[in-house]
Amino acid sequence: MGKNNRSLPVGLACLFALTGCNTSEIRDKAQDASDVATPPGTSTDASDDAAKDATRPPTPNDAHVGSDDARVGNDAQTRDGSTITIGDKVLETFLYVGGYGNDYPVRTYALDRASGALTQLSVPANLGNSPAYLAQSPDGKFLYAANEDSAQAGVTAAAIDATTATPSNGTRESYAGKGLVFTEVSPNGKFVLAASYDSGELVVYPIKSDGKLSPVVDTKKFGDGAQTHSVRVHPNGRWAYAPNKGLDKIAQFAIDAATGKLTALTPAFANGHDGPRHLAFGAGARFAYVIHELDNQLTSYAVGAEGALTEVDSKSALPASFTGESTGAHVLVHPNGKYVYASTRGADVISVFSTDEAGKLTLIESTSTQGKVPRNFDIDPSGAFLVVANQGKNSAGASLVVFAIGSDGKLTQRGQAITDVQSPCALSLANREKK
Repeated sequence: MGKNNRSLPVGLACLFALTGCNTSEIRDKAQDASDVATPPGTSTDASDDAAKDATRPPTPNDAHVGSDDARVGNDAQTRDGSTITIGDKVLETFLYVGGYGNDYPVRTYALDRASGALTQLSVPANLGNSPAYLAQSPDGKFLYAANEDSAQAGVTAAAIDATTATPSNGTRESYAGKGLVFTEVSPNGKFVLAASYDSGELVVYPIKSDGKLSPVVDTKKFGDGAQTHSVRVHPNGRWAYAPNKGLDKIAQFAIDAATGKLTALTPAFANGHDGPRHLAFGAGARFAYVIHELDNQLTSYAVGAEGALTEVDSKSALPASFTGESTGAHVLVHPNGKYVYASTRGADVISVFSTDEAGKLTLIESTSTQGKVPRNFDIDPSGAFLVVANQGKNSAGASLVVFAIGSDGKLTQRGQAITDVQSPCALSLANREKK
């Protein structure tokens, strides 16, 4: 039997006899909206020695960016008001926001890099019902949304206007199973991979020349109890990984660069902890970092020569003083590869870790997200800002909050929180050449 029917509170899952439960209808969204306590603004410093990690090469980050973007490390950067100049390009920063609801409007915001203020642009785009996760194509020309609404399950593709940076209304390619919760674009820009939590599957869509999607070409099923929560493709384009919350495992595949077909690696799974949820790649893509939903653990894995993951270290993503109920949500790595960020819902914090050359983790601080249920966040490709989507709980605490990232990896809130947005749960940041 898979662990499809587990209790959410950290530390309590082991008290329940799984075979006797009958709560398979409980959704991840219901968990997000569960009545969990939010502590006052929490900021727990651990060891500042972590900031002394050796300088590393630029790291592929999980924030998808366009061809006009540049990453930290290769070119000198200068900042002038709301723009950033990298090399010979003057870039502006934009944020795309999705969430839950019928025809949920995907909004575009401009991020003022001087003040941290977010300004909504133009008319929101329609990317279908419940665009619960957003991913951009490597060239920055298209935006893809996972439609979690099971009545209209699929992935919606939308073109991004090169001048205004806003997406058009999208075109959905359907999915035969229940709603999709996560999308990932392959590094070669040829495929969209998507994860289904309810159906427990992983699917692959080819991308056509116009950015729209062709029907699914490959489906991986994981059996009873499976809850496939996300999927990431290694930056080398050779391997794909799908954390499965229900099975406590991370599925490992080779991906065919021409066809998109997936073939299980040996072994087919890496062991997770309690409810592996999301994964991000770090330092030179030699390590993967996984946030586990049910025990709030952040775990680092070494990526082997043939793609298999081996656990290196695991630390709690909760503040030491926190004693309530919480669930892990999202994880990203700073573009410089030195810091890992993990959000937890209930504690409602983003915990900042340093990571060394061996993949070991050290907690630096845990910072309040200034809202409730921080389901998703993203880091701008220059590594200067982090924006969090507080999904909210019981119609309260929903917001978009901007944080500046210091040279030590720590977070400082900037600008005013955006609170006139309902149930935001999907974010994607990009830097684009100023027009």
